[in-house]
Amino acid sequence: MNSHRSKPRLALLAGVLLSVLLTPSLSSATDVGDVPPDLLGRTLDGKEVRLSDSSGRIRVVSFWATWCAPCRKELPLLAGIQEQGGKERIEVIAINLEESRTLYRKAVRAMEGFNLQFVHDRRGTVAKQFGVTGIPHLLIVDADGRVAFKKRGYGEHEMDTIVAAINDQLLKQAYAGD
Repeated sequence: MNSHRSKPRLALLAGVLLSVLLTPSLSSATDVGDVPPDLLGRTLDGKEVRLSDSSGRIRVVSFWATWCAPCRKELPLLAGIQEQGGKERIEVIAINLEESRTLYRKAVRAMEGFNLQFVHDRRGTVAKQFGVTGIPHLLIVDADGRVAFKKRGYGEHEMDTIVAAINDQLLKQAYAGD
């Protein structure tokens, strides 16, 4: 084998391998214990919404779409959680996934009575960063900014588990404040 020919190939292979190792994966899942991506999307008026905007509070992040029947069942329940928990302790952020701006706008207006922070992820970029592969997809981010709970799918029986996870975080937050 000719060694002067193999050196460029090895250098190229090493360069490709290094770039793969150093490039963050957009499709990697955000798991319990992880610090999730900060940017969540944009509001109807185009304002960026970030997790850091509500740091110190418990954040419930739910990915949804209008065509998703389980999502449409989950959102009113999350609005109830938001109402009971209060904005000073909990922020529920509902991220509309990959729908047109017109459809997103219409859906948010239809849910005007829901006390939720609605944001839009038109291209699914945020969902990819969170590792969302199906909806509804819900995460609870603790007051310190780490994922404390993660759930895919929906079932009315699961709301008790979600409420218990939120209550657990509220207790931790209360004890941390003492």
